[in-house]
Amino acid sequence: MLCNENEGAVWQMGTPTQPQEREAPATERPQAKPRVLLVDDSQFSLSQARKALGPEYEIDEAQGGGEGLKRMEQARYDVVITDLLMPHISGLAFLGHVKTRFPKTKVIISSADIQDTTAAKARSLGALAFVSKPVNAEELRRVLRLAMVCNDVPEGFTLSPRYADAFKEIFNIGIGRAANALSKLVYEKVKLSVPRLDVIPRDQLHTAILESFQDELAVIRQDFKGSAKGIAFLLMSKESGLRLVNALVSSETNEAGALEPMDQELLSEIGNILINALVGSMANTLGISFDLEQPNCNVGDVTGVCGAFDKEVGDHVLLVETLFLLPGRHIGGTLFIMMTSAEMENVLKEIDRIY
Repeated sequence: MLCNENEGAVWQMGTPTQPQEREAPATERPQAKPRVLLVDDSQFSLSQARKALGPEYEIDEAQGGGEGLKRMEQARYDVVITDLLMPHISGLAFLGHVKTRFPKTKVIISSADIQDTTAAKARSLGALAFVSKPVNAEELRRVLRLAMVCNDVPEGFTLSPRYADAFKEIFNIGIGRAANALSKLVYEKVKLSVPRLDVIPRDQLHTAILESFQDELAVIRQDFKGSAKGIAFLLMSKESGLRLVNALVSSETNEAGALEPMDQELLSEIGNILINALVGSMANTLGISFDLEQPNCNVGDVTGVCGAFDKEVGDHVLLVETLFLLPGRHIGGTLFIMMTSAEMENVLKEIDRIY
């Protein structure tokens, strides 16, 4: 986590006997840029990732895991983005070394094809997120921004790591089911990746939304009740919603246009599939039942969406950052599942019974 050692202006005082010589306040130093280390044996991939991230970060490069470890001995990095398939020291071996020697450094895996078994191994070694190659600049920046603010258990939240791990395991199963359902819907292989899965307190919801979205959003809402009740929201930027619709219907429609009613209907169906898969996975794993109402899709600006969330009842939010991976397109969205403390307690009791 970044540490700003120079918050506020620094004043240098004169001696007590000469107050008239008090110096003017020193100029406040600019906050340091987050430091990112790119590790890949391909110079082309390193150049593409650097270009995608832009000037927002202080970036160093290492051609391979060995050079990456040497650089980490010489400087502290906030995030490391590493390839998996590298000679001499593989990406998984490099990840293991990093989390053993530099446990506070966050690691993002970048690879052209992340198999389920490899992803599971990387998660067990401490990988925070996954992004696919070829690099999609928007999604890489988005995942990196999330990595910068992501903690395994948010500060000030009382949910134990054991429960957080249980939710992650449950939702990872649901993501696989959602990918299969979407593939059948469009007769094309659709993959889903989860760069981030967290449980956050309600008061961090606005921050989570504003860090991920700007301008207009597509919001798919679906209420559920049963053993516990709550509200699920799938949020996507308007541009991402259009890209996803176009990809699923094999259209090249202008992605800068409006989301028409038919587009919103398709997004509602996509949200229904994703939400059903995740909530259904929770029900199946814990042996409980949920009834989901019909989904609906609306479009609004980010300020209005945050204001609308203020009117909803809920104390805890399950946040599932999702990437839809289709041929040639990587499209992001975020799922929020909101429940009150009492409803969350009902779910946690079932987790206690099973885990």
